[in-house]
Amino acid sequence: MSSSKRLESFDLLRLFFVLLALISHFRISQGAGYELDKLSLQKKLSIFHLPYHIALTRSSMPALLIIFGFMIEYVYAKVWKEKGGAVVLEKMMTRTIVCYLAFITLAGLAIFTQGGGAPKTYLGTMLFIYNEEGKAFLFKYYTFLIPFVFILMWVRFRYNVLTEVLLVAGLIAIAEIMKGKFSVLPHPFTHLGENIFGVGNKIGPSVIHSLLLITFGGLTANYIRVKNRDGRTWLLYALVLASIIAVGAEMQKLGFAKFIVIMASTRTYRAHNSYVYFAFGIISFLLFWVVSWLISKRLGDRVKEIISYYGGNTFIIFLYGNIILLFFPKINTTGVSYLFWIVVFLAMSLGCVNLYYWLNQKSFLVKKYNKAVRAIAPNTLRIASKVAQIKAKEVRTHLIEVNSTSTLDK
Repeated sequence: MSSSKRLESFDLLRLFFVLLALISHFRISQGAGYELDKLSLQKKLSIFHLPYHIALTRSSMPALLIIFGFMIEYVYAKVWKEKGGAVVLEKMMTRTIVCYLAFITLAGLAIFTQGGGAPKTYLGTMLFIYNEEGKAFLFKYYTFLIPFVFILMWVRFRYNVLTEVLLVAGLIAIAEIMKGKFSVLPHPFTHLGENIFGVGNKIGPSVIHSLLLITFGGLTANYIRVKNRDGRTWLLYALVLASIIAVGAEMQKLGFAKFIVIMASTRTYRAHNSYVYFAFGIISFLLFWVVSWLISKRLGDRVKEIISYYGGNTFIIFLYGNIILLFFPKINTTGVSYLFWIVVFLAMSLGCVNLYYWLNQKSFLVKKYNKAVRAIAPNTLRIASKVAQIKAKEVRTHLIEVNSTSTLDK
């Protein structure tokens, strides 16, 4: 299996999980619920009336984080080796800024169209003091995650892979200690504590715990690229085996039906950053990766081009899909009619890619905006570098003056 086909399968995989996440957001925005708490208390659960589709959507975020880790390793690690860390820093900082702009845009639209339009709320959201609106969760997480990932890459290239893995393990251990020690952090750090460390068991996966999935994605990319198996390969095998054992043991403990019900809830495994949630995400990712690879092998060139086109623009699909949801009417229907409106929503989300590129060619303002965003990161880095140089020079001058004064006193 060639690397190009593997990437085609990843385009299909990424597109599938993004659409799956949008379906979950569509259900939530429509007020579609499932009486999970009541169902979980039943002694006998029929396998024919379980929320399989909801449990499946729980795999979308961990899978997207794994795919993100895969692309970081597959693309940026190579750039680092060939062009150095400064180039990677510029690219990743640009991506961080774009994710933050997407976060405040989506959250702002939600606040001013549905949340009362309070400027104080919007400012607090921008500063990560308040919880966001409008399903902007993933963009906020990437804003935090990308700098963490850059630090991990720097550690690896400065030292070695083992040090990077130990750092991830240490950070997760710190997050677990924070969860055990604090039920809530004091204001204004309450929301940051929930998001970064998982404090309070309200929001998951936390940024720190998500590094496990990022690492797994990187190990997967290494497995594809490196022919000679090394320590990272055995670590990949160990994580897969541990995930199978974890999910299998949990199913044995609870029973299949109850496991599906608990997995379907966002207040259980996910909110608690349980190892079962991450194991379930890893297994789901691997299963659908195999399926997407088998499918991509049998697709024609034209279909592959379409998948690559949309699979390479999942950021646009996810952002504009969630914006559409803010204005999508309530659909009071079920069954086939409900599925029809889901298909309409997904088609509109996919169409935003075509609209984006059309506007990028035709609209002067869009061109200027995109150019400005791409210029922010390098200019910010240059300014930061100059400031650092000035400060370093001031410190050296001060030390020389101190040493000179000390010498004269003697």
